[in-house]
Amino acid sequence: MVFMFETEKLLKQQLHEVELWHGFLPEADFSAAENFPRLVSIQHQVNFELWHQEDLARDPDVSDSKIAEVKRAIDVFNQRRNDLIEQLDQFLLNIINAENVKNNAETEMNSETPGSMIDRLSINALKIYHMDEEVQREEVTAEHRNKCAAKLSVLREQRQDLEQCLTKLLADLSSGEKRLKVYQQMKMYNDENLNPVLYRKAETRWTGTNMGPKGIFLAFLIVCAIYLWRRHRKKAKGKTPGWVNWVLGGIAVYYGISILLMIFNSSWGVSVSDCWYCCGRNSDHLWIHRIFCMFSEGMTV
Repeated sequence: MVFMFETEKLLKQQLHEVELWHGFLPEADFSAAENFPRLVSIQHQVNFELWHQEDLARDPDVSDSKIAEVKRAIDVFNQRRNDLIEQLDQFLLNIINAENVKNNAETEMNSETPGSMIDRLSINALKIYHMDEEVQREEVTAEHRNKCAAKLSVLREQRQDLEQCLTKLLADLSSGEKRLKVYQQMKMYNDENLNPVLYRKAETRWTGTNMGPKGIFLAFLIVCAIYLWRRHRKKAKGKTPGWVNWVLGGIAVYYGISILLMIFNSSWGVSVSDCWYCCGRNSDHLWIHRIFCMFSEGMTV
């Protein structure tokens, strides 16, 4: 056996860490792991944090801005999760190559890699912990506890089966009966060069030549607002109601800042769901937000 770790200990480590982290979660350290068990622990912690972010995302009472924050965190954790699965496989492949394990292009491959199986076992450990919590709940009905107890039994059986599969696969890789190949998963949605929503947004950055009809109309409105504001201030000093100056000035300032943001930062587009007025605020039900966003949509067309 070329791998200097015990599969059984790795999987017990996962179960123990789930319990430990519910009491105290250490700060994530994504620096290079010095050994395979440490790398397994790092990947497991990412799954732990991802699990609890997914719980938050399903809270029906949470604000829209909080949901957006959680969804972005989920994207980050998902990317790290997949990166670490590949690192687990690469770590094992490096050991195989260093030990000169003999195989060839005809040697059988496994469709699921050790890293993917360890990831499944990590999720399984989290399911076991939380299903056991449901079994222990005193305020629920006996029927609920019995159903959860049955599910918990299945989860534990699945863990035993997966452990046997992983142990067998590692033994086959160690002896050369199977070969390991690391396939990068090529996640495209987080890459600004591969996600069409991201790269098209960058390509349609506001300029004088690609504003589109809505953008041109918006620019016209801005010019008119500034003109009317200045005209009223000069022509009817002291007679124009103060709220007129405030409204016209506010509109001009709002769109002026929006244009500057888009010119200097192509990733700060203004749209119905994302304008500088409402960013980070739960303002979906404010009428002024709806008006601003309706006109701001033209900036990204």
